[in-house]
Amino acid sequence: MNRSVYNKPYRNYVDLVQHLQTKNLEIADVDEACEFLKRINYYRFKVYLRPFLDQPNNLYRPGATFEQGVDLYRFDDELRDLCFTIIGRLEVKIRSRLDQTISAHTNNPFWYLVDSNFNDRLKMEEIAQKISSDFKCSSDDFTNYFKAKYYNNANSKFKHLPPFWIAAELLTFGTILRLFKSVKKSTIAGKNVNKMDALAREFGAKNLKVFNGWLAAMRDVRNRCAHHSRLWNCNYREPAEIRKMLDPNCLPPRQNRIYLILVALHIMCKSMDIQADIRDRLQSLIGNHPAVTPYLGSIGFHMDWALDPVWN
Repeated sequence: MNRSVYNKPYRNYVDLVQHLQTKNLEIADVDEACEFLKRINYYRFKVYLRPFLDQPNNLYRPGATFEQGVDLYRFDDELRDLCFTIIGRLEVKIRSRLDQTISAHTNNPFWYLVDSNFNDRLKMEEIAQKISSDFKCSSDDFTNYFKAKYYNNANSKFKHLPPFWIAAELLTFGTILRLFKSVKKSTIAGKNVNKMDALAREFGAKNLKVFNGWLAAMRDVRNRCAHHSRLWNCNYREPAEIRKMLDPNCLPPRQNRIYLILVALHIMCKSMDIQADIRDRLQSLIGNHPAVTPYLGSIGFHMDWALDPVWN
């Protein structure tokens, strides 16, 4: 592959607005457009103009406006806020139910430090090391209290660590996902039901394997929200089994976009009795940003998505 030296010159926001005009993009208020690009990185913003671009000619299609791009940008910004809030509420439930399920079954609040509870001892140690690092760095009252008064006798290498219900408050979503993936189902099996599969069904998933896939998709969206990255028309892993729950007449035109993850969030919220009103909030969000409607397919929305009984 041949490469060349990057020698494009720096262009300020005035130059960039003029550049967009030379590519046939209509701009109703040039001064306002300059102010917008003064505040928002052009490289971050220009992806929201891509739907209006005639790729072969590298010119914007007739009628395309700067303001339409801003509308898509604002929609994406509000969609991030919506997703981050919903995932945050679910995360609290997920942490709590994981601890309650395994602690009750094993009768051991230090279950996460026991090798036999995991598929791989090294995985357990990696997770414990991460929790240990976060615990040592924490200066919260509840962690300082445990550090000053207690230790555990569950694992000699990690005697300083607290019961999981304390440790859980420090875990990242990524660490929670690693726990779900690493825990050995056979050690959490009840008389007639596997407790981890039962836990997954509490959240509306078929079993733990499916639920782990939903959690992975949630983590990807959560991380993009936390880093203020684009949700609009990004590729995501498809959460398993969700398509099977949809009306065949309302299947998304693209399965690797955020729509199926939004459905998964709705199913989890409904199963856990979290009043998130995702459909109504999405309809309101789309209605407030008219530039989005012609491009709903690019984020996986069928034109009749809101009529799908899955949202009832």
